[in-house]
Amino acid sequence: MSYRIVKRIFGSNKQETVCDVDISHDILDFCFIPEFGYLFVLRNEHCISHLDINGNLNISWLGECGESGRRDGTGRYARMNYPSSICYMPDIKRAYVIEGGGINLRYIELDAPYLNSLLGIAVTNSLRKYVSKVSIEDVDTFCCANKYGQVFWTSDKLHRCFKYYNGDVKVVVGNGRCGYASSSNLLYSRLNHPSGVAIVGNKIYIADKGNHCIREVSKKGLTLFEGCPLDKETMNPSYLKSHKNIFYILDGNDVRYFSPSGPSRGIIHSADNIEGIGLHERDLLILERVNAKT
Repeated sequence: MSYRIVKRIFGSNKQETVCDVDISHDILDFCFIPEFGYLFVLRNEHCISHLDINGNLNISWLGECGESGRRDGTGRYARMNYPSSICYMPDIKRAYVIEGGGINLRYIELDAPYLNSLLGIAVTNSLRKYVSKVSIEDVDTFCCANKYGQVFWTSDKLHRCFKYYNGDVKVVVGNGRCGYASSSNLLYSRLNHPSGVAIVGNKIYIADKGNHCIREVSKKGLTLFEGCPLDKETMNPSYLKSHKNIFYILDGNDVRYFSPSGPSRGIIHSADNIEGIGLHERDLLILERVNAKT
């Protein structure tokens, strides 16, 4: 098994293969950091791999490949438990990782590299009630962050969107029951396997995959932005990524773009082997699987 990363140049039809990624494990999520390279989340291996700008790959860059646990530390000494999503906030030069089925948030100091826990034991223990009835290795989370140090993430099995800020975690959207319901009271609303979140301006957008739509969170509450909950043929969105006033979603074999502030929208890339998407500033990065397992 191997992968490649394709870049679609913003505002044009140009695309180029940026690099090949020779990893024999499933990549669940990734991010690009300018002048540093790519970070890949290997959930089932409990580690994060690093591909530097010169093409050098370190599988156990953070965490020991195949060893689970919870331990802050440097390089292979650090331990994670089913990491599932990663994001990078250039304004504060910090990468965040969601793990443990969505109940633990860590951040990475890139130079060492060093893994730090943002949530204390008391906070993570208070979140355990949300994952008590699910297998954490099967929980998919997707995260994003803003320049204020707020981190948002969705959890598909928990049907919620969470927010971290200043040492605490709160539920932003969802009452935990799978379904479709909008309300001015966000905690009464329902999501159905949410699989992505992005911040555009002062609004939050959620890829509500099970409801085949994108939801918008604003002062008005939770509303429908795109798609149709009653028509599964409309879309199956995931991997929301945003840059300023545009966000991208992975919708089956298509990557779509939307501009909430205007009519700009459409399909920017199509392929039957897309595993995820990321951003290089405003350019789109597509992770494609080159060949399947044998």
